[in-house]
Amino acid sequence: MPVQDTVRAELNVGASWRDNPDFVGVGTVTFLCIGVALRALQYFSNTSQWLDEVMLSWSVVHRNLPELLTTPLAYGQAAPPGILAAERIAVVALGPSDLALRLFPFLCSIVALLAGFRLARWKLSPLGQLAFVALLAVAAPLILYSGQAKQYSVDVAVASIILLAVTTSLPAGISRRRAWVLALVGFTAVWFSTPAPLMLCGASMALLWPLARSGVTRQEYLWRRLPVVVTWTVASMASPDRRPRQCLGGDEGDPAGLLD
Repeated sequence: MPVQDTVRAELNVGASWRDNPDFVGVGTVTFLCIGVALRALQYFSNTSQWLDEVMLSWSVVHRNLPELLTTPLAYGQAAPPGILAAERIAVVALGPSDLALRLFPFLCSIVALLAGFRLARWKLSPLGQLAFVALLAVAAPLILYSGQAKQYSVDVAVASIILLAVTTSLPAGISRRRAWVLALVGFTAVWFSTPAPLMLCGASMALLWPLARSGVTRQEYLWRRLPVVVTWTVASMASPDRRPRQCLGGDEGDPAGLLD
């Protein structure tokens, strides 16, 4: 066999696995399962809380829900009200344990992984899907935050959901139903994620950008896209104050004895 034919055959063999949808699909699902398993392992390891977790958890455990949502948190902590409510409900239902406090962030870390998987399938090539899901599944910070009673896993989940909602809506056009879904996603996001208004700002530019292109009807802009952007803007402006809270007086007790 000529040398050129041999090299060409080797290149074809090397590229065949990348073009094989079954191989790439199995690999992507495998990494997805690995990501879920790593996050579950981190969560069920039930490691000791670090200082910021303890200071935030003190307010969640020792205050009722109305007080938790309406008064500044102890020890200079700040968190979106949606997360505080979810963690308080978990504590009431399951008891004041570390696993209960970390349950909602853990579930959000799984949601973020699934949303990333869905986004990769929507926008990337088969090989890109495999690479994206693999990186997302084994990223050490994302695994670490899945087992902490802080808002970082929730931020990733909210960002993934916003990105997925916008990217899947633009190619199909903004129907009335999609407009309602986008408005609801943005309105909910600002109550669960501190950087959500910034994410919605970028998403708004993506929705309005086609206005500068030819062929975009005014009706779609006025009655579909613009109300979504207005809803996001109002929700972002109406969301709670996100500045760090000042420490309260010395009647809060010792946070180190949170779960004693």
